[in-house]
Amino acid sequence: MKQTIILLFLCLSFPLWGQQESVQPVPVETSSEQVRIGGQVYYIHLVLKKQTLYSIARHYGVNIDELKKHNPQLAEGLKEGDRLKIPVVNGHVFPNYTQPLPAQPAEDKNSTPVPEPAPATPVPAAGEAPPQLQPDVTTAQTPDLPKLTRCTFLENEYQRDCAEQVYDPETKTYRVALLLPFDIIPALSATLADTLRELTIDRLHASDNFVEFYAGALLAVEDMRKKGFSLYLSVYDVKNLDDILHHDQLRHADLAIGPVYTAVQNDTTSLEKFLSYARERQFSVVSPLDPKVESLLPGNPVLFQVPPPLCAQQEKLLENIPQKADRVLLIYEDGGNEEELVNDYKTLLEAKTDSLIIFHYKVEKGLAVRDTLLTMLHPDKRNHLVVASNNEALVSDFTSNLSYIQSILKYPITLYGQARWRNFENVDLSFFHHMNLHLSVPFYVDYQYENVRQFVLRYRLQFNREPSQYAFQGYDVFFYFLNALRAYGKEFAPCLSAMHLNLLQGNYVFRRAASGAGYLNTGSCLVHYTPDLIVNRN
Repeated sequence: MKQTIILLFLCLSFPLWGQQESVQPVPVETSSEQVRIGGQVYYIHLVLKKQTLYSIARHYGVNIDELKKHNPQLAEGLKEGDRLKIPVVNGHVFPNYTQPLPAQPAEDKNSTPVPEPAPATPVPAAGEAPPQLQPDVTTAQTPDLPKLTRCTFLENEYQRDCAEQVYDPETKTYRVALLLPFDIIPALSATLADTLRELTIDRLHASDNFVEFYAGALLAVEDMRKKGFSLYLSVYDVKNLDDILHHDQLRHADLAIGPVYTAVQNDTTSLEKFLSYARERQFSVVSPLDPKVESLLPGNPVLFQVPPPLCAQQEKLLENIPQKADRVLLIYEDGGNEEELVNDYKTLLEAKTDSLIIFHYKVEKGLAVRDTLLTMLHPDKRNHLVVASNNEALVSDFTSNLSYIQSILKYPITLYGQARWRNFENVDLSFFHHMNLHLSVPFYVDYQYENVRQFVLRYRLQFNREPSQYAFQGYDVFFYFLNALRAYGKEFAPCLSAMHLNLLQGNYVFRRAASGAGYLNTGSCLVHYTPDLIVNRN
């Protein structure tokens, strides 16, 4: 049987260091948190101490006026702990902080403050009969913005017989290319066994996420080799795509995983260029980490995006609400800045129920809001409460009030929240469990699963460290697509919906975005906080 071969092609460039001493800017790190609002993708940036509007704007490639436009709260000044919406600039290359910053311009001190929101309507008295829709419990009060395009435009397809092929590793070896922006290249041998031995703790670094991804991928390759899969793996350190497009192994690839970014260094068209190269040579390209490639799916049937879009996560969150549910409430922040998120959930919920109640919640109402909630909830039937907010203060206040209704008055409640809630530090987690909280997230590692425990043990033994989410992602992406090659050959795309695998941290459900377009993963994970204080993945 043929042996798995790994080749590593190094395309390195070395900076020339100047003689003058550089002024180090206040460090701004690229946020890993992104949201899609009204078709626009935003970074959600947490402002740290001593960061400035100038340094933040420069890092993300936007101007200060643009920042203020999307973040009205900046009229009162930038404060540590602020969460800023920053539009994603396609092709922007994040600054190299070994270079000095230009002089910082003076910030405008005369900006007009944002007006205070209008006073809320009076709270109904305790014990009042449940209103159909009272002044502060009405769909008419929902911000009137265009509805977002839903994931329903995605189509499933079965274009041919998807029976698994008879695969013979003695006669067929698949060629796979992995393109990652390594910062530190470990010295690798040609054989997989030697590679696994040499990629140990002294060659892995906590900040080197892509080496973690690579390490997870190697374990998937090893598992596929044990299943009798013959693979020729070429690994490229991507510094400049033009430097690697001439390699024979890449020209004859059956599948490429990466590049992980839409742009490489100063080449803003790098992924588009690579997709054109892949279309010409008829091999598929998997984008394993970047949700921004969704904009490149039209016209690129060879492209597969692994991170699911926000709309798919929202649909997953609400899928267990019964069509004829007696009580469905949509709660959002009075005076908040998440109108698009509210409209998004409103669109989905109106399709599920004719009796949707919408409540704009005001934290300053204190305990009085509890009485208002009681007028809307049923004491005996299941109440489904969807909170369209990422405001930690609101979530803390709301769950505290709701906990009393659930634990003392024994109202049956199921709560639906946002993925970001998992990172809240000032919310009592016991509230989440008591109220059967459900969250929808792109990926989630449930350490109760046997395959997850086995992977962790293997990773510890091999690399002498704990696997990060990048390691889990590397394993899942490689295990999934190598199985697709083995089962259906190079033209696996139409048959992915027939393939069901037990992955470590996600559910892959690939759907074609439109005729002639690429494929988008619409699978996501439902995380459930159970009353017996367990968190599991459904």
